[in-house]
Amino acid sequence: MSFLSHGPTRVPFLSAPVFSPLVRNFKSVILLPLTLCVSTFIATGTAMAAVPAGGTPYAWGANDLGQLGNGANANSSVPVKTLTTGVLAGKTITQIAEGSNFTVALCSDGTLASWGNNGNGELGNGTTTSSNVPVLVNRSGVLAGKTVTQIAAGNSFCLVLCSDKKVYSWGLNSSGQLGNATNTNSSVPVAVSTAGILSSKNVEAISAGGSHAMVLCEDKTLVVWGNNAQKQLGLGLGNSTVNEPTTVNTSGTLQTRTASKLAAGYDFSLVTCTDGSLVSWGNNDGGQLGTGSAGGTVSLPTLVSSSGVLSGKTVTAIAAGYGHCVALCSDGNIATWGYNGAGQLGNGSTTNTATPVLVNRAGVLASKTVIEIAAGLSHTVALCTDGTVADWGNNSNGELGNNSTTSSSSPVLVDKTGVLQGKAVSHLMKGGLGTHTLVLGPGNNAPVVTTVTITPTTVKTETLLTATPTATDADSDPLTYTYQWKKGGSNLVGETTNKLNLATVGNGNKGDSITVTVTANDGKENSAPFTSSPVIVGNTAPVVTQVSLVWLTTQNTNGTVRANIASSDADGADTISYSYVWKKNDIIIPGQTTDTLNLATAGNGDKGDVITATVTANDGTDDSAPLTSAGTTVENTAPVATGVSISPTTPGTNSLLTATVAATDADSSDTLSYTYQWKKGGSDIPGATGQTLDLSVAGNGNKGDVITVTAIASDGTASSSAVTSAGVTIGNSAPVVTGVDITPANPTTNSLLTAAPTSTDADSGDTLSYTYQWQKNDVNIPGATNSTLDLSVTGNGNKGDKLKVLVIVTDGTSNSPLYTSSEVTVGNTAPVATGVSISPTNPTTATLLTATPAGTDADSDTLTFTYIWKKNGAPIAGQTGNTLNLATAGNGDKGDVISVSAVASDGTASSSAVTSAGVTVLNTAPVATGVSISPTSPDTDAVVTATVAATDADGSDILTYTYVWKKNGNVISGQTGKTLDLSVAGNGDAGDVISVTAIASDGTASSSAVTSSGVTITTVSPTLQVTSATLNPSRPQTDSVVAARVSGSGPRGAKLTYSYQWKKNGAELVGETGSTIDLGKPGNGDRNDTLSVVVRVSDGTGTSAPLESAVSVIVNASPRVSSVSISPASPSTNSVLTATTIATDVDGDAIYFTYVWYKNGVQISGESGSTLDLSKPGRGDDGDAITVLVKARDYSAASAPLTSAPVTVGGTPDSPNSAGRSSSPAPSAPSAGNS
Repeated sequence: MSFLSHGPTRVPFLSAPVFSPLVRNFKSVILLPLTLCVSTFIATGTAMAAVPAGGTPYAWGANDLGQLGNGANANSSVPVKTLTTGVLAGKTITQIAEGSNFTVALCSDGTLASWGNNGNGELGNGTTTSSNVPVLVNRSGVLAGKTVTQIAAGNSFCLVLCSDKKVYSWGLNSSGQLGNATNTNSSVPVAVSTAGILSSKNVEAISAGGSHAMVLCEDKTLVVWGNNAQKQLGLGLGNSTVNEPTTVNTSGTLQTRTASKLAAGYDFSLVTCTDGSLVSWGNNDGGQLGTGSAGGTVSLPTLVSSSGVLSGKTVTAIAAGYGHCVALCSDGNIATWGYNGAGQLGNGSTTNTATPVLVNRAGVLASKTVIEIAAGLSHTVALCTDGTVADWGNNSNGELGNNSTTSSSSPVLVDKTGVLQGKAVSHLMKGGLGTHTLVLGPGNNAPVVTTVTITPTTVKTETLLTATPTATDADSDPLTYTYQWKKGGSNLVGETTNKLNLATVGNGNKGDSITVTVTANDGKENSAPFTSSPVIVGNTAPVVTQVSLVWLTTQNTNGTVRANIASSDADGADTISYSYVWKKNDIIIPGQTTDTLNLATAGNGDKGDVITATVTANDGTDDSAPLTSAGTTVENTAPVATGVSISPTTPGTNSLLTATVAATDADSSDTLSYTYQWKKGGSDIPGATGQTLDLSVAGNGNKGDVITVTAIASDGTASSSAVTSAGVTIGNSAPVVTGVDITPANPTTNSLLTAAPTSTDADSGDTLSYTYQWQKNDVNIPGATNSTLDLSVTGNGNKGDKLKVLVIVTDGTSNSPLYTSSEVTVGNTAPVATGVSISPTNPTTATLLTATPAGTDADSDTLTFTYIWKKNGAPIAGQTGNTLNLATAGNGDKGDVISVSAVASDGTASSSAVTSAGVTVLNTAPVATGVSISPTSPDTDAVVTATVAATDADGSDILTYTYVWKKNGNVISGQTGKTLDLSVAGNGDAGDVISVTAIASDGTASSSAVTSSGVTITTVSPTLQVTSATLNPSRPQTDSVVAARVSGSGPRGAKLTYSYQWKKNGAELVGETGSTIDLGKPGNGDRNDTLSVVVRVSDGTGTSAPLESAVSVIVNASPRVSSVSISPASPSTNSVLTATTIATDVDGDAIYFTYVWYKNGVQISGESGSTLDLSKPGRGDDGDAITVLVKARDYSAASAPLTSAPVTVGGTPDSPNSAGRSSSPAPSAPSAGNS
């Protein structure tokens, strides 16, 4: 990527004016945030001493990644309160530190909370998921059981100091900033290495920079680790990263001084000493080291200028931002130096300065005493004794908190009309790359609405609803509530009390969903709104107001009655339908559901019944309450006797005659009674007035008499006319068969059946006789006419036949009716299984077993058998045939006992099961199928190995092998193992043929022996191998050509050649197979990629195993300045010169520039911008030669300097429109120079 600078320096990701600081989204280009917060209590970078109990965080500024912790992601230019619900509920924050776009806090109970960006694990909760609400830092690992005393937050990493005086860290580790001797990120806390300089030291203060860390030990040793690209570690050598603790070089300025306070800047460091001096080192491109000059880097601690505004002052606190420093003095003055493009120095200017200047105290700071300071990305914050907060500098994200986004080069006050109203801030924190601000103050706890209920829960169109909220307030403040009722999710205008009357037009109709949203207020803050569960406005059922019954015909059992209805419905527009339930004497009449009831229908109503109608109205949704009419009574109708008959019609002398009257009654529910008069020969029989006449009673009738009866029907109220029956003549009484028993009741095919009839005869003097007919399956059996039936006679009955007997009794005059007995069924006789045997009796694992059963059947039925094979007493799944194949897996192995159960069946009944004796599966000897020797071309020092191929039908047997080794066909004494060491004397020399004979054994039986093919011993040959492979250079840059340095060994005199395969991040690079690789070639490697090479050596006959070099990490390549020119080329003494620079960076990094102007070869003091105004005194006169020296910088390295060709100042001033002038006022050195 190339960058052209003409006039004010710009970087690709800047969208703000050139004098403003780096804008938000900086993280998406160069992920190098920093936190630096200091106080008068502990002024050690981002660490902070304990604050008064009850500290509550308030924040403002950038919030795109949730760094304000208020559950949102929108920037805020006024203070907001960080959420103290969730993991912070009930907790008191004692310390707080903020990174570029995240925050970490320490609570009084020892818990650590964090929020904001988590792309590199900086929240420490074991994930890389960002959070806009506080989450807990994982304390189950190295922090378990430890008490944290200080916290600090850097770029994208955190440090904590525990009471054990040890340091722990988490987050980004690409530059070793976690100090655990690795460069691997960690999303949970890890311990900073104590293996070296910290092994016997106790740490008392910590500070975190952009990508480096600095701690102060109790013995005042300064210890650092992390990125050193800009000499920020103060080691006095190199610019490599250091991933474990090392000491700052104290051979110079610090040799006689003792450090007391720390402030780690982005890529520089600042400390105070006990003698009151300030010492700094690292990057100085904006004058941030305060030494009086700007540019370059300083690798050893050097003194900050104490002349000028710091003369005679005592510094009590320090802070270091991205490119500027802040110092609080005991007299209340604040000194600043370094970059000032956004006014972060607070001196009313935007000009960088390399020597301390005083912050303007004439405005909002007048009469105030500052007690704490903090430095951010490009703004500064101060806390005063009255609890107010002032800040100055960049405000593009609202980081000044004054309800604007306008930057300020002089102090302004933070807005206190909102959440800070009436609150005195107790402490403040700020971050070196942060564009958000945090402070601690007394914290009101917002109330929390926990429930809202609406009553009643069953709602109609005219219901009055009441909302009842419950809420909690940690401060026990009195609460008030605001309400907003909603219909279908939309606000109901004006409905803001705790009640809602649905009778009011528009408030809710049938089917509407009603909710209420309630907010609690404690006089200071609102709770989060809470919305109730919805209630659905239900239907209002219609009302039946009247049901009256009207007779459409006569009011008797043949009449019709109708129900007339009157009703109402509150919902008005509903269509009403009716359902009817007719009742007779309060009992529902089935099927009668219309508005009329026909009493002529059987069951609908009889005389005296009280008829009512119950009516229910329905509006399509709900039923009304049922309403029942007054009752109407059915009047009586006289019965009609239509005839009377006598039975039996041919009675015998002992018959009991019965009169049966036929009568009708329109009142079907009436119970009719009858009166009778029996007559013999037309004359009344005295006393015979019942329904029956017993002819066995003397005088009632004898054989040949004609009997009649006269009857009258009565319903209890009225009587019918009399009717007389036809006459019946008394005859003989036939006998009656009353039953026939067949024995036995459960016959078999050889049984003798006997029929035993019983009978009666009214004419008791008659002699009775019987006739029989046996039937089989409802067909007469020829000749079977006796009282017995012999089933052993062919044709009389077999198994399954159904037998019965037909019997008639006669008294000599009349026969009884034919009587048929119940059937008996000839039953089956079950077969008997007498045994089952298995063959063969001595099976092996591949045998097919056969079961042979034996059985008998009394019915001579054809028998079939079912089988269940068993192994060791347990059924074998699916094996139910008469054979069992032991070769099938699972059917049986060596040692198993096999048996079989058999059951005989005749098709109807089955025998009991019989089980065979068991047979035991015998062992099958293994089979050795071959043996081979490896290697096949051994030398005299080789160990050869025999590999046997064998099978075993028993499957589960473990095979062992015996070996006999042979040399040239002769047994080698004592060599009976699996291997043969040819280096042992007598085991084999060059040219000998080696073979081996092997036998397999399963522990019971052995296989036949098998012998291998012979292998011939060759001479010993040195090992062909790659002995080393390294990369040169070992720390390549992205444009390096890297060479593989290799060495190897092989057979004596052999010509060795090497082959190469280069890898990037462990994956092979296609086509890169030479001894060198050009990283400038696209795709071959970028910054932070890993590079290695795999090497093989060949001697022309064979190739060695591969050897892979150690992995090298490709490091950043410095940008390069290709040209610098000055315009106008012929300036006058009043010209404004502009430096135009062209530079490239192979890594594609953002580039900014630093400038040093020279007049006649001597540096012009204070001129470090891209322009030079010759009209200023001392800048250039007629004849002076002006040059400019330019360096390009990316995020970690600077280019070699390049000096422009000189331009000579002429005597004639430029005209007002001269091309030498910039078209717009030239700002001071841009803050983008600190990228």
